[in-house]
Amino acid sequence: MERRSQRPGYAVPGDIWIGADVVERRTRPFTYADYCALDDDTRHEVVDGELLVSPSPNERHQRFTGRLFTRLSVHVEEHGAGRVYVAPFDVILSETNVVQPDVLFVAQAQVAEVIQERGVFGAPDLVVEVLSPSTEARDRQGKLVAYQRAGVAEHWLVAGGDAPSIEVRRRKRGRLVLVETLGPGDVLTTPLLPGLRLDLAKLFAP
Repeated sequence: MERRSQRPGYAVPGDIWIGADVVERRTRPFTYADYCALDDDTRHEVVDGELLVSPSPNERHQRFTGRLFTRLSVHVEEHGAGRVYVAPFDVILSETNVVQPDVLFVAQAQVAEVIQERGVFGAPDLVVEVLSPSTEARDRQGKLVAYQRAGVAEHWLVAGGDAPSIEVRRRKRGRLVLVETLGPGDVLTTPLLPGLRLDLAKLFAP
């Protein structure tokens, strides 16, 4: 029988989340082995031992993600800089943290080390999360902490809506620190990809 938490957004290790609701409780955390045993096509993630279930993203989310993935892919392939992937593609940060960033980049220097057929086993150099109402809390909290612990070098958090923006975090002294927040009038660059210039007005265009 389905059981829902009375505290939206709250779960203990081993809970299953749908949106902000807990629908099943377990006595032990979910692991990568449990994740691999799932037999449906729903988009799942595991964050700190909690199995999270996400609804399909909306059209605006997919439009932005597609544009960003295309521009990053062209630049990376032209310069032989590494690999770029778009969700769903598993990133196994640890035994109890298995996530699917909307877009991710792995630098060429660690491609052979971390990329396998089933996903990325370790920390990508760059992860991009495009916020949705149902996933914003986990993207800003649990997943961000998991990326920081795993050693991700750079993190972009994209907010849409009437005031679109990208929060850029870079690794400093072991933490992902907010270094700038950019909007449609700005150009985004990153030390991970020299020469890349992303015109955010074009990325956020209707």
